Amino acid sequence: MQPRTDRVARAAVVIIVSLLVHFLYLIFEPRFTTGPLRQQWAQDRSETIMVARSLADHGAFADPYASMPTGPTAHVAPIWPALLAVLFKLTHGDLREVSKAAFVVSAILWGVCLLALPTISRELWGTEIPGLIGIAVGLLPLAPFTPVWEAVPAAAGLAWGCIAMMRCSAWICGAVAGGLALLNPVAALGGGVFWLLRRGPKAKHLLHFVIVTFLVVSPWVVRNYMLLGALVPVRDNFGLEMGIAFRDDAKTTVTEFFQSTSVPPHPNTSLVEASKVRSMGEVAYMNSYGSQGLQWIADHPRASAR
Repeated sequence: MQPRTDRVARAAVVIIVSLLVHFLYLIFEPRFTTGPLRQQWAQDRSETIMVARSLADHGAFADPYASMPTGPTAHVAPIWPALLAVLFKLTHGDLREVSKAAFVVSAILWGVCLLALPTISRELWGTEIPGLIGIAVGLLPLAPFTPVWEAVPAAAGLAWGCIAMMRCSAWICGAVAGGLALLNPVAALGGGVFWLLRRGPKAKHLLHFVIVTFLVVSPWVVRNYMLLGALVPVRDNFGLEMGIAFRDDAKTTVTEFFQSTSVPPHPNTSLVEASKVRSMGEVAYMNSYGSQGLQWIADHPRASAR
């Protein structure tokens, strides 16, 4: 076991370096200093920010789209928008200050995420070397993160959640999975699969895991059912993303998407689409777009595979 003082020193070094690297990237990377990503920090109109604003101003998870209010939503999972709403309250609604604070939090959480890698590596393979390599690679400024999205908090939660799932009881592991689901459902899926493969639980332990996970997410599920009129376990934007990804003029890569001059039919930028969300309701709208995407896949198998 590594001495406590050494663990603390490692943690301090990794977190400080993570902050420093990302601040330097922010200062010297042209896309941030002069480009649209820099402007985004002062004018961000992403769904997460819109929900956080609604929560801070009105106390409701609602109106995720910048084009117009569309009512109650489960478009994003609740934890990260709730934390951003707290930042909005503390900064009196100043988006620039919220972005700066979120950037600091995300940089720290990225360091926290990397700190988990040696422990995971030691538990799985008996050596910290792969984890230390992971830290080195993770501190390279290969690509900046967008602080208003929940990707970095979800990564940190998943990394330490996996450590908990290697050591803790099924009850605690279920609570961890439920918390991850409320942050990002993909993280919960990854953590759950990791727990199943690593622990090979008996039937009763699997039952304990499922029960606690359900209990943790149930208040959000009940809220969604009462306000949206349908069973929405965690978030409800899959249909929209499916429809946007699989259509006639969709782009194959993210780079092509951002370089394209064509704007996808998204309610964040289209009053027509936002009006559909408002009139149809979020669940029906998502189901409609999901059906369109599935039909396009069936009609264009080769393009879909590409």
